[in-house]
Amino acid sequence: MASRCTFRLDPQAAGVAADAAAEIDEEWRCPHDAHPEADRCVFHLSSDARDGLGVDADAVAERLRTVAGERGKDAKCLLGASLDDLSIRHEIVEAADKHPLDLRGATVTGTLDLSESEFEGRIDLSGAEIGAIDWTESEFDASVDLSGAVVRGETALTGAVFEGDVDLAGTAFEGPVDVREARFNGDTTLRGARFRDAATFDGAEFRGDANLLDDDACFEDARFDAPVSFTEAAFRYADFVGCEFRDDAAFDRATFGGDAEFADATFAATVTFASAAFDRDAAFDRAAFGGRADFAEARFDGDTAFSGALFEAPATFAGAEFRGRDNLEDDDLSFADATFEADATFRRAVVGFADFARLTAAADLVFDEARFIEEAGFEDATLASLSCDEARFRSDASFAGVAVDGEATFRGAEFEGGDNVDDDDLSFADAVFGGEVDFLSARFGYSDFSGAAFGGKAVFDESRFDDDLAFTDATFDERASFDECRFDDDAAFERATFAGVASFRGAEFDGGDNVRDDDVTFADAAFADEADFYCAEFEYANFEGAAFERPATFEATHFAGEGDFRDAAFRGEATFAEARFDDDATFEDAAFRDAASFLGVEFVGDYHEDDDAAFSRAVFDGEADFREIEFGQTGFDDARFRGPVSFQESLFGRARFEDAVCTESVDLSFTRFTEPVSFDGIAFESGVTADEARFESDASFAESAFEEGATFRGVEFQGGAHTVTDANFEAATFADSADFKLAEFRVADFSGAEFEGTALFERTVFEDDGTFRNAEFGASAVFSRSRFLEESDFSSCRFGGEAHFDELRFEKDSTFADAEFGGDATFRSAEFEGSANMHNDDASFEAATFRGKADFDKASFLYANFTHTTFARDAAFTEAEFEHSVAFRPRPAESETLVDLSDAVVRGGTLGQPEQGDAFYDCTHAEVREVTLDDEHCAHGLFNHFRFCNTDFHGFDFTAHKTYLARNNWEIHTFAATEAADRSGSETDFTPARLENTYLKAKNCASDFGDRKAAAEFFIKEMVYRRRKNWRAAFTREEAVSPVNRTKALGKWIGNKVLHQTCGYGERLWRVVYVSAVTVFIWGVLYTTTTQGTTGSSGLTTQGIGGLSNLFSPEGAVVLGKNMYFSMVTFTTLGYGDIQPVGSTARALAGLEAFLGALLVALVVFVLGRRVAW
Repeated sequence: MASRCTFRLDPQAAGVAADAAAEIDEEWRCPHDAHPEADRCVFHLSSDARDGLGVDADAVAERLRTVAGERGKDAKCLLGASLDDLSIRHEIVEAADKHPLDLRGATVTGTLDLSESEFEGRIDLSGAEIGAIDWTESEFDASVDLSGAVVRGETALTGAVFEGDVDLAGTAFEGPVDVREARFNGDTTLRGARFRDAATFDGAEFRGDANLLDDDACFEDARFDAPVSFTEAAFRYADFVGCEFRDDAAFDRATFGGDAEFADATFAATVTFASAAFDRDAAFDRAAFGGRADFAEARFDGDTAFSGALFEAPATFAGAEFRGRDNLEDDDLSFADATFEADATFRRAVVGFADFARLTAAADLVFDEARFIEEAGFEDATLASLSCDEARFRSDASFAGVAVDGEATFRGAEFEGGDNVDDDDLSFADAVFGGEVDFLSARFGYSDFSGAAFGGKAVFDESRFDDDLAFTDATFDERASFDECRFDDDAAFERATFAGVASFRGAEFDGGDNVRDDDVTFADAAFADEADFYCAEFEYANFEGAAFERPATFEATHFAGEGDFRDAAFRGEATFAEARFDDDATFEDAAFRDAASFLGVEFVGDYHEDDDAAFSRAVFDGEADFREIEFGQTGFDDARFRGPVSFQESLFGRARFEDAVCTESVDLSFTRFTEPVSFDGIAFESGVTADEARFESDASFAESAFEEGATFRGVEFQGGAHTVTDANFEAATFADSADFKLAEFRVADFSGAEFEGTALFERTVFEDDGTFRNAEFGASAVFSRSRFLEESDFSSCRFGGEAHFDELRFEKDSTFADAEFGGDATFRSAEFEGSANMHNDDASFEAATFRGKADFDKASFLYANFTHTTFARDAAFTEAEFEHSVAFRPRPAESETLVDLSDAVVRGGTLGQPEQGDAFYDCTHAEVREVTLDDEHCAHGLFNHFRFCNTDFHGFDFTAHKTYLARNNWEIHTFAATEAADRSGSETDFTPARLENTYLKAKNCASDFGDRKAAAEFFIKEMVYRRRKNWRAAFTREEAVSPVNRTKALGKWIGNKVLHQTCGYGERLWRVVYVSAVTVFIWGVLYTTTTQGTTGSSGLTTQGIGGLSNLFSPEGAVVLGKNMYFSMVTFTTLGYGDIQPVGSTARALAGLEAFLGALLVALVVFVLGRRVAW
């Protein structure tokens, strides 16, 4: 009988492998027979001993195959065996039972070659030391244990199939490892394994068992010191937790059918998972990637975790798919607390639920064209840069608290959001962007950028926001661009701060269908640089409290809903040119510190009670341009315009400017107001121009103040359909010139208005009542060529300067009662037509005061009242016309006043005297008709207060004034005035010819009136001045008269003189009798003293007495008596024949006397005939 092997294994002995001794409780003794020629079996003999005994490797292999087929545990136990090369190739090694071939602690100095063989039983090589392994194409039907083993050389498992579990825990592979195409159908563990050289697992399959506890492929804490490749490897459950890859690692196209655990793994060099497939959860928590990490085109169908992972080199997940599982608690992809110290790209990746919370990326992080199918969270991530161009987020995405130091791009990104209600589809709340941010052409669902900080340029051009958007408290340090954006729901920029340019050119804010929220709000937003909303489209827009430090542009912007700029501050230029507000626009309490342009804006409004355009209490420090605007209902109450403001060619509905203040010029030229407008209490501290403005309804400027020039040239105040004042300037103050030239008013009220400068109403038309009651004109007032079609009231007005009413036309009643004219007042060619009422006050100047010259030359009146009117410097009514009646009872400022009615036409009325002082009327060349000369309060004779020169009298009743005419010796062309006479310029016209004509006209008037006495007296005056006229023509050299005409004039003068002396121009019968008697007496004396006497019958013969001295003798008296008879008979041409003249002298005297007698008798007949004719 053979002896037993003497080999013993003491687990306590030094040098015994720990794994080999782990399950040995006591000293182990080899149960096998020793070699016949030795004390040990062939497995425990040394290599030299076997060589000495002639035992070769084939014999050892044959013996091993025999042991493997034996029964019993001890029979298969070969602990501590020492082998050289061991080759079992192309064989099937059967097993009689389940006990393993136990080679624990064995030493194989050569190659353990089991290639292309099949082993049915288990093999335990734990703790073994092997030179090399070649198990190519081998098949192991049971488990294989190499745990704790050391393989000094190459390990080849290419194509090997392991049906049972494989334990390589703690195995040290010092040479290359080739596991290509190997298949591990049971659990495989390489926990703590060490790979000193390159390892290749390409195409290997780790299918594992169906158990739940063990990992199908466990590389936990394994270490790869050289490159390793798992390309196209297939795993079910894979555990690489704590695994250390010190060189390149490749998992390209690897397949992980179950969970893949890489938590705490370390990849010191490049690692690639390109096109790898993870069918279930993949965990890379706290993994460290020291080299490039490539997950391109990888597919993660379960939850994937990179939480706390560290990527020190570039990492790519381009094209990767992270679809996750349908669980609710875990994230499909988690990079929470992960760190990328180099570039990382997820280009075209597909992600389910993703958690990047607290991620740190020190270089570029790229998600271009990535798709996030479920929620994505980047909360509190810290990134150097971020790129999500063309990325698509189908569910909620949160970047709340993210910090991006460099550029962040989301060009073309789509943030669709989920169907939840509470969460935002996209959140960048409190995010911090240190560099440029680009969302060009992005598309958003619900989005929250509240509290976000943009340190660089922010670009959202052409983006679209389908749902609510919030930039509340966001901060933009540089340019923020939202050009061509579209906001389909509410957008909130409340308290946002724009330190750089903010551009919203062409943006569309359509808003939602809610009622309370604003479609877009910039309430309390701060724009430190230019804000550009050119061509933007708004529904409801709220800019309440917004602050614009630099230019703000809303040019061509459209507000379909309300636009609220209440309390907004525009410190730079503000431009709203060509904008349109379809609903109410509110700028109440807004402040414009620079120019503000609203050129061409349309304020359509909602036609409700509130203002369509509200600028109440707004402040404009610079130029304000409201030209060519269409306003609905507008309010500028208490607004402050500190720079020039223009409303030129604008169209207003109802408008209010009450208590507004305009410091610089205001231009309302060509403006049109279709509804009532109120400027009550407004203060125009500089010039205002409203040329050709049109007020189609009521306009009120009550108590307004115009500190400098006010121009309303060509303005039309048409007024409304009611009876309220159409143009109300009541108590308005014009500190400088006021120009209403060519204006048109309907009902106009300037009551109590103050005009401190020139007031120009030239060619102005007042179609209805015009009231200037109690108005004050401090300088010139010009109403020349104006027209008052209805009543006008200037009562109690004060004119401090010149007042011009030239060619003005009052078609109805006008009153200047109690008015005071401090300077010259001209009413030249004014027409006071009056109304059809029965009052005699169509033109009333009752109690008015003219302290300067009053000029009514060529004025025309229907009824006029100048009762108690004070004229300090005379009154000129030259060529004036009083159609019906005038009442004059003027009061002189001092002692007397002159009313110049030269060339005037006074068809009726009363010319009276004041209670104190004298009034004188110069009616030279005037036409006086049914006029009463009031003798009450006359200080002189009545006609001493009137001068009539070349005056036409038609219907004037001299009868009522005969007493005063007689007292005045029927003289009507002079008066008792002293100072007034000197001031009258008509006295130079008092030539004899004109005075002749004057009395001719007076005579004709008296004659027409049937006043014989007055006519006779005026005829005498006429003839007296005719004689003087002929004398002047005959003897003065002042006139160029020919000698012939002078001779004729002399003859006329003689004839006139004779008539005057002989018969008083036929009006003095007593004078004819007197002359006749004197003639008879003189001729009687002449007959007595100068002739030879007479001859006749019965004692009538006489002789001359020879001298005048004998005339008084008795004889002379007798002769004189006889000659008196002869003179009487000769004078009367009776021709009795009883006495004849003697001598030629007597005959000549007789003939002459007969001629004179015939002439004088004819004069008697003439005088008598005139009296009968009267």
